[in-house]
Amino acid sequence: GSVNYCKRGEQLRFMVEADAGADFVFLFGNLDFLVDWGDGTITSGESQHTYVNAGTYEVSIMGNLTSFAMNSPNGEKNVYLTQLLEMSLSSLTSMSFQSNCSRLAGTIPDLPPNLTYGTYTFSGCSGLTGKIPALPGSLIEAESMFSGCSGLIGDVPALPDSINNANSMFYGCSGLNGNITKLSANLTSATKMFYGCSNLTGGIPTLPDSLTNATSMFQGCSSLNGNITNIPSGLTNGSNMFNGCYNLTGNIPELPSGLTNGSNMFNECYSLTGNIPELPTSMKSANYMFASCTALYSEIPELPNNLTAAKQMFAFSRGLYGSISKLPDKLRIGDQMFYECPYITGSAPAKPSSLTSFTDMFAGTQVTKTDGWDDTAW
Repeated sequence: GSVNYCKRGEQLRFMVEADAGADFVFLFGNLDFLVDWGDGTITSGESQHTYVNAGTYEVSIMGNLTSFAMNSPNGEKNVYLTQLLEMSLSSLTSMSFQSNCSRLAGTIPDLPPNLTYGTYTFSGCSGLTGKIPALPGSLIEAESMFSGCSGLIGDVPALPDSINNANSMFYGCSGLNGNITKLSANLTSATKMFYGCSNLTGGIPTLPDSLTNATSMFQGCSSLNGNITNIPSGLTNGSNMFNGCYNLTGNIPELPSGLTNGSNMFNECYSLTGNIPELPTSMKSANYMFASCTALYSEIPELPNNLTAAKQMFAFSRGLYGSISKLPDKLRIGDQMFYECPYITGSAPAKPSSLTSFTDMFAGTQVTKTDGWDDTAW
């Protein structure tokens, strides 16, 4: 097909630095485009060009380009991406600068209006600065889209409801210093989505019930200082979800009935208050789940019978009180489970036959030894 010249107002424009004799190669989705290479050469449907002279060049691509990715600098003669100028091509549904952004600086222009796949688009582009532009309503996949962009600042823009996968989307964006505006209503997986975003502030926005995997979603977001609005009813894996969010306040919301992994879920959330909610019967792993939640003031909840791993589950949560009526029948790991919880009292419950690891399980409590236990637990 021929280049659609009616769309020449829409462009993908950027600056590059080229060594003399360097080849510039990009990957593309079709052949219906025009390239101005910035050195007086204009080609149609060509994705490779050699720069005779070293220099800085402005490259413009027009037409019906559906996808774009740059080759990696890997030889003695290279072309380096240095600045993004315009990304208005409505035909562009997928793009990535991940492989060539070691010298990329400046701000991110408005994103292509029909961008659908943002997977790894700006991943590792730590030289980018300024705010994240509005995300197009067409965006579906956003895994690692801005991961490692530590120079970006401001709010996290509203996520369109079309997004279902946001794993590591803002991983390591430690410069973001505003609020999390809104999450996608159809988000299903958010593993490490905001991991290490230590300067984000405000509370946790409403979490969609479609979310099933939130492993490390907010881990290390130590400046978030509002409440946890809700825990999604469909969540099954919440391990490390709020680990290290020590400025979050308020009560822990109701836990979903299908949660199986709660390990480290609220570890070191020093400022959470109130009671520990009912623990779902489905839970199997709860290592460090409420460890160092020093402001909680709660009776020990009933422990789910399917629980197998509970190392340091309540360790250092000194506001817990009451007696332990029963340990789960399937419990295997209970090392330091109630360590340094001085207001837990009463006699040690019957020891499950499955329990093989229980060092210092009751150390620092007022729990007294009963038949079946040895000093290892104290």
